[in-house]
Amino acid sequence: MRNYLNLILSYSVILLFGCSSRMDLPVVSDDGSLYFPPRDKNGINVEVILYKGIDKDTDLPLTANVFRTDEKGKVFGSINLTNRDKYPVKNLMFHIVWIDPDGNSFFRKRLDIMPDDTVSELKSAITINPENRATGNYKFRVYLFRELIAENNFSLVSYDIDSAKIFSAGNSGLISAKIILGRKFDREKDAPKDTGRVFPLGKKSKVYALVSLRNKEIYQGKEVNLELKWCGLNDSVFFTKKMHFSPFDQISDIKSSVSVTDESRKPGEYKLKAYIYGNLIGEKSFTLIREEKKEVNHQKLKDIEAKIILCSSINKNNKAEGVSDTFTIKNNAKVHALVSLQNSRNEKDMVSKIKIEWVDPGNKSFYKKTFEQQLKKGISFISSLISVSPDKRGPGQYKCRVYYNSSLISEKKFNLILP
Repeated sequence: MRNYLNLILSYSVILLFGCSSRMDLPVVSDDGSLYFPPRDKNGINVEVILYKGIDKDTDLPLTANVFRTDEKGKVFGSINLTNRDKYPVKNLMFHIVWIDPDGNSFFRKRLDIMPDDTVSELKSAITINPENRATGNYKFRVYLFRELIAENNFSLVSYDIDSAKIFSAGNSGLISAKIILGRKFDREKDAPKDTGRVFPLGKKSKVYALVSLRNKEIYQGKEVNLELKWCGLNDSVFFTKKMHFSPFDQISDIKSSVSVTDESRKPGEYKLKAYIYGNLIGEKSFTLIREEKKEVNHQKLKDIEAKIILCSSINKNNKAEGVSDTFTIKNNAKVHALVSLQNSRNEKDMVSKIKIEWVDPGNKSFYKKTFEQQLKKGISFISSLISVSPDKRGPGQYKCRVYYNSSLISEKKFNLILP
Protein backbone atom coordinates (compact mmCIF):
# COMPACT_ATOMS: atom_id res chain seq x y z
CA MET A 1 0.00 0.00 0.00
CA ARG A 2 2.86 2.37 0.76
CA ASN A 3 4.17 1.95 -2.79
CA TYR A 4 0.78 2.88 -4.21
CA LEU A 5 0.68 6.08 -2.19
CA ASN A 6 4.03 7.07 -3.66
CA LEU A 7 2.74 6.83 -7.24
CA ILE A 8 2.78 10.26 -8.94
CA LEU A 9 0.26 10.63 -11.75
CA SER A 10 1.93 13.28 -13.89
CA TYR A 11 3.33 13.61 -17.39
CA SER A 12 6.47 15.21 -15.94
CA VAL A 13 7.39 12.22 -13.82
CA ILE A 14 11.15 11.94 -13.13
CA LEU A 15 12.92 8.67 -12.54
CA LEU A 16 14.05 7.89 -9.04
CA PHE A 17 17.55 7.59 -10.45
CA GLY A 18 17.71 11.18 -11.74
CA CYS A 19 16.69 12.73 -15.04
CA SER A 20 14.14 11.16 -17.37
CA SER A 21 15.16 8.16 -19.45
CA ARG A 22 12.30 8.72 -21.93
CA MET A 23 11.79 11.22 -24.73
CA ASP A 24 10.09 14.45 -23.65
CA LEU A 25 7.61 14.43 -26.54
CA PRO A 26 5.36 11.42 -27.13
CA VAL A 27 4.83 9.50 -30.34
CA VAL A 28 1.13 9.60 -31.27
CA SER A 29 -0.25 6.51 -33.00
CA ASP A 30 -3.11 6.48 -35.53
CA ASP A 31 -5.65 5.72 -32.78
CA GLY A 32 -4.49 8.63 -30.61
CA SER A 33 -2.44 6.60 -28.13
CA LEU A 34 0.67 8.20 -26.64
CA TYR A 35 4.04 6.47 -26.33
CA PHE A 36 7.17 7.96 -24.76
CA PRO A 37 10.10 6.12 -26.41
CA PRO A 38 13.28 5.41 -24.42
CA ARG A 39 16.34 7.57 -25.05
CA ASP A 40 18.51 4.45 -24.98
CA LYS A 41 18.08 2.15 -27.99
CA ASN A 42 18.12 -0.79 -25.57
CA GLY A 43 15.46 0.75 -23.32
CA ILE A 44 12.12 -0.93 -22.62
CA ASN A 45 9.49 -0.33 -25.29
CA VAL A 46 5.81 -1.24 -24.96
CA GLU A 47 2.81 -1.77 -27.18
CA VAL A 48 -0.59 -1.39 -25.50
CA ILE A 49 -3.91 -2.74 -26.72
CA LEU A 50 -7.36 -2.55 -25.15
CA TYR A 51 -9.89 -5.24 -25.90
CA LYS A 52 -13.27 -6.54 -24.77
CA GLY A 53 -12.59 -10.26 -24.99
CA ILE A 54 -11.17 -13.05 -27.11
CA ASP A 55 -12.68 -14.11 -30.42
CA LYS A 56 -13.63 -17.77 -30.14
CA ASP A 57 -13.01 -18.52 -33.82
CA THR A 58 -9.60 -16.86 -34.20
CA ASP A 59 -8.42 -16.81 -30.56
CA LEU A 60 -7.42 -13.16 -31.12
CA PRO A 61 -8.32 -10.18 -28.88
CA LEU A 62 -11.32 -8.09 -29.93
CA THR A 63 -9.60 -4.70 -29.82
CA ALA A 64 -11.62 -1.52 -29.36
CA ASN A 65 -11.48 1.98 -27.93
CA VAL A 66 -15.23 2.32 -27.35
CA PHE A 67 -17.00 -0.10 -24.95
CA ARG A 68 -20.63 -0.38 -23.95
CA THR A 69 -21.33 -0.60 -20.23
CA ASP A 70 -22.63 -4.01 -19.31
CA GLU A 71 -23.30 -5.95 -16.07
CA LYS A 72 -20.81 -8.65 -17.06
CA GLY A 73 -18.63 -6.56 -19.36
CA LYS A 74 -14.92 -5.86 -18.91
CA VAL A 75 -12.17 -3.79 -20.49
CA PHE A 76 -8.89 -5.67 -20.77
CA GLY A 77 -5.50 -4.01 -21.15
CA SER A 78 -2.46 -5.85 -22.52
CA ILE A 79 1.10 -4.50 -22.48
CA ASN A 80 3.71 -6.22 -24.64
CA LEU A 81 7.34 -5.57 -23.71
CA THR A 82 10.27 -5.35 -26.12
CA ASN A 83 14.00 -5.13 -25.36
CA ARG A 84 13.38 -7.03 -22.13
CA ASP A 85 16.62 -9.01 -22.53
CA LYS A 86 18.70 -6.00 -23.51
CA TYR A 87 17.61 -3.67 -20.71
CA PRO A 88 20.46 -3.25 -18.19
CA VAL A 89 18.15 -3.02 -15.15
CA LYS A 90 16.72 -6.51 -14.85
CA ASN A 91 14.46 -5.79 -11.88
CA LEU A 92 11.53 -3.84 -13.36
CA MET A 93 8.70 -2.08 -11.53
CA PHE A 94 5.53 -1.27 -13.50
CA HIS A 95 2.35 0.49 -12.42
CA ILE A 96 -0.91 0.24 -14.38
CA VAL A 97 -3.41 3.01 -13.64
CA TRP A 98 -7.01 3.39 -14.83
CA ILE A 99 -8.32 7.01 -14.93
CA ASP A 100 -12.01 8.02 -14.89
CA PRO A 101 -13.58 10.92 -16.88
CA ASP A 102 -12.93 13.31 -13.95
CA GLY A 103 -9.20 12.56 -14.04
CA ASN A 104 -9.20 10.44 -10.88
CA SER A 105 -7.50 7.04 -10.66
CA PHE A 106 -9.96 4.36 -9.57
CA PHE A 107 -7.79 1.27 -9.93
CA ARG A 108 -4.03 0.76 -9.71
CA LYS A 109 -1.93 -2.33 -10.11
CA ARG A 110 1.78 -2.78 -9.41
CA LEU A 111 3.74 -5.47 -11.22
CA ASP A 112 7.36 -6.31 -10.39
CA ILE A 113 9.43 -8.36 -12.82
CA MET A 114 12.38 -10.11 -11.23
CA PRO A 115 15.69 -10.83 -13.05
CA ASP A 116 14.82 -14.49 -13.56
CA ASP A 117 11.33 -13.73 -14.95
CA THR A 118 10.79 -14.35 -18.69
CA VAL A 119 7.44 -12.57 -18.83
CA SER A 120 6.97 -10.29 -21.86
CA GLU A 121 3.29 -9.37 -21.43
CA LEU A 122 1.47 -7.57 -18.61
CA LYS A 123 -2.31 -7.57 -18.15
CA SER A 124 -4.97 -5.74 -16.21
CA ALA A 125 -8.77 -5.47 -16.44
CA ILE A 126 -11.72 -3.52 -15.04
CA THR A 127 -15.43 -4.25 -14.89
CA ILE A 128 -17.82 -1.88 -16.68
CA ASN A 129 -21.05 -2.50 -14.81
CA PRO A 130 -23.27 0.57 -15.42
CA GLU A 131 -24.00 0.78 -11.69
CA ASN A 132 -20.40 1.66 -10.84
CA ARG A 133 -18.99 2.99 -14.14
CA ALA A 134 -20.19 6.25 -15.61
CA THR A 135 -20.14 6.82 -19.35
CA GLY A 136 -17.42 9.11 -20.66
CA ASN A 137 -13.79 9.22 -21.74
CA TYR A 138 -11.27 7.15 -19.75
CA LYS A 139 -7.49 6.65 -19.81
CA PHE A 140 -5.27 3.60 -19.39
CA ARG A 141 -1.72 4.52 -18.30
CA VAL A 142 1.47 2.52 -17.94
CA TYR A 143 4.42 3.61 -15.78
CA LEU A 144 7.92 2.16 -15.58
CA PHE A 145 9.76 3.14 -12.37
CA ARG A 146 6.96 5.68 -11.84
CA GLU A 147 7.63 7.32 -15.21
CA LEU A 148 4.77 7.50 -17.74
CA ILE A 149 5.64 5.45 -20.83
CA ALA A 150 2.24 4.91 -22.51
CA GLU A 151 -1.34 6.17 -22.41
CA ASN A 152 -4.40 4.87 -24.26
CA ASN A 153 -7.78 6.60 -24.37
CA PHE A 154 -11.09 4.77 -24.45
CA SER A 155 -14.77 5.57 -23.97
CA LEU A 156 -17.62 3.91 -22.10
CA VAL A 157 -21.03 4.40 -23.67
CA SER A 158 -24.55 3.23 -22.93
CA TYR A 159 -26.56 2.52 -26.05
CA ASP A 160 -29.74 4.58 -25.91
CA ILE A 161 -32.37 3.32 -28.34
CA ASP A 162 -33.87 6.82 -28.46
CA SER A 163 -30.64 8.12 -29.93
CA ALA A 164 -31.10 5.92 -32.97
CA LYS A 165 -34.32 7.83 -33.69
CA ILE A 166 -32.21 10.54 -35.28
CA PHE A 167 -32.63 8.30 -38.32
CA SER A 168 -36.40 8.74 -38.39
CA ALA A 169 -38.11 9.32 -41.70
CA GLY A 170 -38.19 13.07 -41.10
CA ASN A 171 -34.46 13.34 -40.39
CA SER A 172 -32.90 10.72 -42.63
CA GLY A 173 -32.59 13.05 -45.60
CA LEU A 174 -30.80 15.67 -43.48
CA ILE A 175 -28.17 13.34 -42.04
CA SER A 176 -24.91 13.19 -43.95
CA ALA A 177 -21.21 13.91 -43.58
CA LYS A 178 -18.84 16.01 -45.67
CA ILE A 179 -15.35 14.51 -45.98
CA ILE A 180 -12.21 16.44 -46.99
CA LEU A 181 -8.93 14.60 -47.63
CA GLY A 182 -5.43 16.04 -47.83
CA ARG A 183 -1.80 14.96 -47.81
CA LYS A 184 -0.85 17.51 -45.12
CA PHE A 185 -2.54 19.14 -42.12
CA ASP A 186 -2.72 22.88 -41.48
CA ARG A 187 -2.66 23.32 -37.70
CA GLU A 188 -3.58 27.01 -37.88
CA LYS A 189 -6.72 26.35 -39.93
CA ASP A 190 -7.28 22.99 -38.19
CA ALA A 191 -7.99 21.32 -41.53
CA PRO A 192 -6.24 19.24 -44.20
CA LYS A 193 -4.30 21.00 -46.94
CA ASP A 194 -3.00 19.87 -50.33
CA THR A 195 -6.48 18.41 -50.70
CA GLY A 196 -7.60 16.09 -53.44
CA ARG A 197 -8.29 12.44 -54.19
CA VAL A 198 -4.91 11.31 -55.49
CA PHE A 199 -2.05 10.90 -53.00
CA PRO A 200 1.47 9.55 -53.38
CA LEU A 201 2.91 6.70 -51.37
CA GLY A 202 6.08 7.74 -49.57
CA LYS A 203 8.45 7.05 -46.70
CA LYS A 204 6.54 9.26 -44.24
CA SER A 205 3.35 9.95 -46.22
CA LYS A 206 -0.07 10.23 -44.61
CA VAL A 207 -3.63 10.99 -45.67
CA TYR A 208 -5.51 13.36 -43.37
CA ALA A 209 -9.31 13.54 -43.14
CA LEU A 210 -11.76 16.11 -41.79
CA VAL A 211 -15.31 14.80 -41.37
CA SER A 212 -18.03 17.40 -40.79
CA LEU A 213 -21.55 16.37 -39.79
CA ARG A 214 -24.12 18.41 -41.67
CA ASN A 215 -27.10 19.85 -39.76
CA LYS A 216 -25.42 19.39 -36.38
CA GLU A 217 -28.54 20.56 -34.52
CA ILE A 218 -30.09 17.14 -35.23
CA TYR A 219 -27.51 15.47 -32.99
CA GLN A 220 -27.46 17.91 -30.07
CA GLY A 221 -28.78 16.49 -26.81
CA LYS A 222 -28.38 12.90 -28.00
CA GLU A 223 -25.81 10.18 -27.62
CA VAL A 224 -24.03 9.62 -30.92
CA ASN A 225 -21.75 6.69 -31.70
CA LEU A 226 -19.73 7.46 -34.82
CA GLU A 227 -17.24 5.28 -36.69
CA LEU A 228 -14.76 6.21 -39.39
CA LYS A 229 -13.61 3.22 -41.42
CA TRP A 230 -10.60 3.43 -43.73
CA CYS A 231 -11.07 0.80 -46.43
CA GLY A 232 -8.32 -0.59 -48.62
CA LEU A 233 -8.28 -2.75 -51.69
CA ASN A 234 -11.39 -4.91 -52.12
CA ASP A 235 -13.17 -2.64 -49.59
CA SER A 236 -11.43 -4.31 -46.63
CA VAL A 237 -11.24 -2.20 -43.44
CA PHE A 238 -7.67 -1.61 -42.24
CA PHE A 239 -8.30 1.04 -39.57
CA THR A 240 -11.36 2.16 -37.60
CA LYS A 241 -11.71 5.27 -35.46
CA LYS A 242 -14.63 5.34 -33.04
CA MET A 243 -16.06 8.45 -31.41
CA HIS A 244 -18.73 8.85 -28.77
CA PHE A 245 -20.63 12.08 -28.15
CA SER A 246 -22.73 12.24 -24.99
CA PRO A 247 -25.94 14.32 -24.79
CA PHE A 248 -23.90 17.04 -23.07
CA ASP A 249 -21.15 17.27 -25.71
CA GLN A 250 -20.91 19.94 -28.37
CA ILE A 251 -20.79 18.02 -31.64
CA SER A 252 -17.58 18.90 -33.46
CA ASP A 253 -15.75 17.97 -36.64
CA ILE A 254 -13.81 14.71 -36.51
CA LYS A 255 -10.21 14.39 -37.63
CA SER A 256 -8.39 11.20 -38.51
CA SER A 257 -5.28 10.16 -40.42
CA VAL A 258 -3.61 7.02 -41.72
CA SER A 259 -0.11 6.19 -42.82
CA VAL A 260 0.34 5.58 -46.57
CA THR A 261 3.95 4.46 -46.69
CA ASP A 262 5.31 2.11 -49.33
CA GLU A 263 5.57 -0.59 -46.66
CA SER A 264 2.02 -0.25 -45.32
CA ARG A 265 -0.06 0.35 -48.47
CA LYS A 266 -0.23 -0.59 -52.14
CA PRO A 267 -1.26 1.58 -55.09
CA GLY A 268 -4.96 1.45 -55.86
CA GLU A 269 -8.43 2.69 -54.92
CA TYR A 270 -9.29 3.36 -51.26
CA LYS A 271 -12.26 4.78 -49.33
CA LEU A 272 -13.07 6.52 -46.07
CA LYS A 273 -16.58 5.77 -44.78
CA ALA A 274 -18.47 7.46 -41.93
CA TYR A 275 -21.15 5.63 -39.94
CA ILE A 276 -23.55 6.59 -37.13
CA TYR A 277 -25.08 3.62 -35.31
CA GLY A 278 -24.01 1.45 -38.24
CA ASN A 279 -25.74 3.68 -40.81
CA LEU A 280 -23.52 4.94 -43.62
CA ILE A 281 -23.74 8.75 -43.69
CA GLY A 282 -20.87 9.61 -46.02
CA GLU A 283 -17.91 8.22 -47.93
CA LYS A 284 -15.09 9.47 -50.11
CA SER A 285 -12.86 7.50 -52.43
CA PHE A 286 -9.22 8.29 -53.09
CA THR A 287 -6.33 6.81 -55.03
CA LEU A 288 -2.82 5.99 -53.85
CA ILE A 289 -0.08 6.12 -56.47
CA ARG A 290 3.60 5.29 -56.48
CA GLU A 291 5.13 8.66 -57.26
CA GLU A 292 7.99 8.60 -59.71
CA LYS A 293 11.19 9.49 -57.88
CA LYS A 294 12.79 12.33 -59.73
CA GLU A 295 15.33 14.75 -58.40
CA VAL A 296 14.33 18.36 -58.99
CA ASN A 297 17.18 20.82 -58.63
CA HIS A 298 16.25 24.48 -58.62
CA GLN A 299 19.01 26.54 -60.16
CA LYS A 300 19.96 29.58 -58.13
CA LEU A 301 20.55 32.15 -60.84
CA LYS A 302 21.85 35.35 -59.34
CA ASP A 303 20.32 37.77 -61.83
CA ILE A 304 17.13 36.03 -63.00
CA GLU A 305 14.15 35.45 -60.69
CA ALA A 306 10.74 34.04 -61.58
CA LYS A 307 7.49 34.29 -59.61
CA ILE A 308 4.44 32.18 -60.52
CA ILE A 309 0.88 33.31 -59.77
CA LEU A 310 -1.90 30.78 -60.42
CA CYS A 311 -5.38 32.12 -61.05
CA SER A 312 -8.67 31.46 -62.83
CA SER A 313 -8.19 34.30 -65.37
CA ILE A 314 -5.89 37.17 -66.45
CA ASN A 315 -7.41 40.52 -67.40
CA LYS A 316 -6.35 42.93 -70.16
CA ASN A 317 -4.06 44.79 -67.77
CA ASN A 318 -2.06 41.62 -67.10
CA LYS A 319 -3.56 41.27 -63.61
CA ALA A 320 -4.39 37.90 -62.12
CA GLU A 321 -8.00 37.28 -61.02
CA GLY A 322 -9.18 34.43 -58.79
CA VAL A 323 -5.73 33.75 -57.35
CA SER A 324 -5.61 30.43 -55.48
CA ASP A 325 -3.71 27.18 -55.05
CA THR A 326 -6.90 25.05 -55.27
CA PHE A 327 -9.19 24.90 -58.32
CA THR A 328 -12.40 22.98 -59.02
CA ILE A 329 -12.65 20.58 -61.93
CA LYS A 330 -15.63 21.58 -64.13
CA ASN A 331 -16.60 22.17 -67.72
CA ASN A 332 -14.84 25.10 -69.44
CA ALA A 333 -12.72 25.81 -66.35
CA LYS A 334 -9.06 26.82 -66.79
CA VAL A 335 -6.01 27.45 -64.66
CA HIS A 336 -3.78 30.34 -65.75
CA ALA A 337 -0.14 30.86 -64.81
CA LEU A 338 1.07 34.47 -64.79
CA VAL A 339 4.88 34.49 -64.54
CA SER A 340 6.84 37.61 -63.70
CA LEU A 341 10.53 37.51 -64.67
CA GLN A 342 12.85 39.84 -62.80
CA ASN A 343 16.04 40.53 -64.79
CA SER A 344 18.78 42.49 -63.01
CA ARG A 345 21.46 41.89 -65.64
CA ASN A 346 22.97 44.83 -67.48
CA GLU A 347 23.05 43.26 -70.92
CA LYS A 348 20.62 44.87 -73.31
CA ASP A 349 18.11 42.98 -75.42
CA MET A 350 19.32 39.62 -74.11
CA VAL A 351 17.57 36.76 -75.98
CA SER A 352 16.56 33.94 -73.65
CA LYS A 353 14.59 30.71 -73.88
CA ILE A 354 11.81 30.51 -71.26
CA LYS A 355 9.66 27.41 -70.81
CA ILE A 356 6.50 26.90 -68.74
CA GLU A 357 5.77 23.26 -67.97
CA TRP A 358 2.66 21.68 -66.38
CA VAL A 359 3.08 18.42 -64.41
CA ASP A 360 0.35 15.97 -63.31
CA PRO A 361 0.02 14.11 -59.94
CA GLY A 362 2.10 11.25 -61.35
CA ASN A 363 4.97 13.70 -61.90
CA LYS A 364 4.57 13.49 -65.69
CA SER A 365 4.73 16.55 -67.93
CA PHE A 366 1.52 16.95 -69.99
CA TYR A 367 1.89 20.44 -71.51
CA LYS A 368 4.80 22.82 -72.28
CA LYS A 369 4.94 26.32 -73.69
CA THR A 370 8.25 27.81 -74.85
CA PHE A 371 9.09 31.50 -75.33
CA GLU A 372 12.03 32.95 -77.25
CA GLN A 373 12.17 36.50 -76.06
CA GLN A 374 14.39 39.41 -75.20
CA LEU A 375 14.55 39.94 -71.47
CA LYS A 376 15.17 43.61 -70.89
CA LYS A 377 16.37 44.78 -67.51
CA GLY A 378 13.42 44.95 -65.10
CA ILE A 379 10.22 42.87 -65.01
CA SER A 380 8.72 40.97 -67.93
CA PHE A 381 5.52 38.90 -67.97
CA ILE A 382 4.64 35.65 -69.72
CA SER A 383 1.61 33.40 -69.26
CA SER A 384 0.22 29.96 -70.00
CA LEU A 385 -3.03 28.14 -69.30
CA ILE A 386 -4.47 24.65 -69.12
CA SER A 387 -8.00 23.28 -69.25
CA VAL A 388 -9.31 21.61 -66.08
CA SER A 389 -12.50 20.13 -67.46
CA PRO A 390 -13.40 16.66 -66.12
CA ASP A 391 -12.68 14.97 -69.46
CA LYS A 392 -9.04 16.14 -69.29
CA ARG A 393 -8.03 16.35 -65.63
CA GLY A 394 -8.48 14.29 -62.50
CA PRO A 395 -8.18 15.38 -58.84
CA GLY A 396 -4.77 15.56 -57.19
CA GLN A 397 -1.73 17.77 -56.73
CA TYR A 398 -0.25 19.36 -59.85
CA LYS A 399 2.82 21.55 -60.49
CA CYS A 400 3.66 24.50 -62.72
CA ARG A 401 7.36 24.93 -63.47
CA VAL A 402 9.40 27.68 -65.13
CA TYR A 403 12.73 27.01 -66.88
CA TYR A 404 15.32 29.57 -67.97
CA ASN A 405 17.64 28.25 -70.69
CA SER A 406 16.87 24.66 -69.54
CA SER A 407 17.48 25.48 -65.83
CA LEU A 408 14.50 25.09 -63.45
CA ILE A 409 14.15 28.41 -61.63
CA SER A 410 10.65 28.25 -60.08
CA GLU A 411 7.92 25.76 -59.21
CA LYS A 412 4.38 26.23 -57.86
CA LYS A 413 2.14 23.40 -56.58
CA PHE A 414 -1.65 23.49 -56.81
CA ASN A 415 -4.60 21.15 -56.27
CA LEU A 416 -7.49 20.16 -58.47
CA ILE A 417 -10.59 19.00 -56.62
CA LEU A 418 -13.99 17.66 -57.59
CA PRO A 419 -17.07 19.87 -57.04
